[in-house]
Amino acid sequence: MAMVVDNLDYIPRLEDDSIHYDFDGHSTIYKENPKIYLNGSPEQYVVYKNDELYYFTGQGKFSHFRILGSDSKFDDSSDQRKIEAKKYVA
Repeated sequence: MAMVVDNLDYIPRLEDDSIHYDFDGHSTIYKENPKIYLNGSPEQYVVYKNDELYYFTGQGKFSHFRILGSDSKFDDSSDQRKIEAKKYVA
């Protein structure tokens, strides 16, 4: 995952236009339907799905879950959230 975001300039674009890339500021990969965004830095990556944020380390390991706009004291790193997060990384 880290390599993909760091090397977006070199990845060929899909012809069906289902996945988009944003190079303003942070490099971002996003899909319109359902709305899913991936961005971050070499230290941490975030998958945004609606108001749900799944945080991963730079190595792709699940870190924690948070609802957008919530306080960091409400971070959730439970096994349930870890299982949900696995569908976003391979």
